[in-house]
Amino acid sequence: MPIMFCNINTVCNVAWRNDYSYWLSTREPILPMMNPVEGPALKRYISRCSVCESVSEVVAVHSQETRVPDCPSGFRSMWTGFSFMMDFRATPFIECHGNGRCIHYATSYSFWLATLRAYEEFRTPISETLKARSQEQRISRCRVCARQ
Repeated sequence: MPIMFCNINTVCNVAWRNDYSYWLSTREPILPMMNPVEGPALKRYISRCSVCESVSEVVAVHSQETRVPDCPSGFRSMWTGFSFMMDFRATPFIECHGNGRCIHYATSYSFWLATLRAYEEFRTPISETLKARSQEQRISRCRVCARQ
């Protein structure tokens, strides 16, 4: 997979890296037995991207709460979501290999900006395990705003 990677000194290299790539996945259910997907069937599993042009500045505001934050004064809301993506999915990525096969792995991780309660600020977070359908109560909300 050809990629470009850059260091903090703005020196970039074009090369290839270990033959893996990661793509945002769709809400298509993971195949039973987590079998790899290949060929035309991949279209159902790889998300499409929309890039919107804006005539003004755009900012993302994160609440670190389950409450969707307000836009700053002089800005209007464009969309709201979770602090990472618009939709919550436990496995938002699908891993693809150079042989044209892609798969969701049971060991895949996704990272989200967690909520903080007022008494937890500036302290080491207390570990907890969240089961299915309860994760959304600990994911920060965000709003993308455009200057009016």
